[in-house]
Amino acid sequence: MIPDLANAHVLLVEDNDDDALLFSYCCRQINNSHWRIDHSRTYDEARSMIESKSYDLYFIDYRLGPHTGIEVIHELQKLGRSAPIILMTGIESERIGEDGLVAGATEFLSKQDLNAAAIARTARHGAIRRRAEGALRVRANEDGMTHTFNRAHFLALAEIEMARSQRFGHSLAMLMIDIDHFKHINDSQGHAAGDRVIQAVADRCRQTLRASDLLGRYGGDEFIALLPQTDLAGAGVLAERVRSDMRHLRATWGTLTTLATVSVGVACAKATDLARLPDLIEAADEALYRAKHQGRDRVELAS
Repeated sequence: MIPDLANAHVLLVEDNDDDALLFSYCCRQINNSHWRIDHSRTYDEARSMIESKSYDLYFIDYRLGPHTGIEVIHELQKLGRSAPIILMTGIESERIGEDGLVAGATEFLSKQDLNAAAIARTARHGAIRRRAEGALRVRANEDGMTHTFNRAHFLALAEIEMARSQRFGHSLAMLMIDIDHFKHINDSQGHAAGDRVIQAVADRCRQTLRASDLLGRYGGDEFIALLPQTDLAGAGVLAERVRSDMRHLRATWGTLTTLATVSVGVACAKATDLARLPDLIEAADEALYRAKHQGRDRVELAS
């Protein structure tokens, strides 16, 4: 068993109690593992559980009354869950296995071969595959210079967070962060120095923002941050901290040391709003425009 799966928290989605008992029994026979298993019997129950918490492994039966395990996999994909997903079925069908893999399952397990060795093997193979996919995904989703999310991936994650905030009735805030006088830095000190400033600003933003916040490079010298469960006042406080912390920034390239400040635009979608992501970005961008035209090195809140 892969070490980081030895104490895995597992979600089993299985509508047959006898099959669920057999699965749990087999899991207890896996050497050097102490899995904690949550059991969901229906699609609706599974959807509620995966929205409220993350798991290390998902074992999902194909047949779930009027629904299928494929639908549960689609929900996991929407939420961005990256743990291994094993689709199980008692039906011998290559099509079901193929459909599961296309939907996002990492492995397929026949319930006719349900035993400790088979469960451990599919979990191990699923974890290895997810790691490989994760390494490729990081390269595809990261901005190479700053190691923040690239624009496309940030926007995809932001759409997920917008949907989640509306479902659970939470506010959601956006920061647009732009480096002041960046063209002058590039023109006077060269593009290499400009790149170093961009990297240093990204690093400082990461240090200042919270673990739950998303940070992306929106383009050129502009960054974008999404703040879940944050109202306009709270986002303003955090934006001011970003601006203030940046004033102590020193970006060094060779013998040159460059100072940098930022301007920040802040917008918020209230829990009662049915705002669209482009509208939230536009509001934050307009606030940033005001910050730039009112002297830079300042924070402006959307009205």
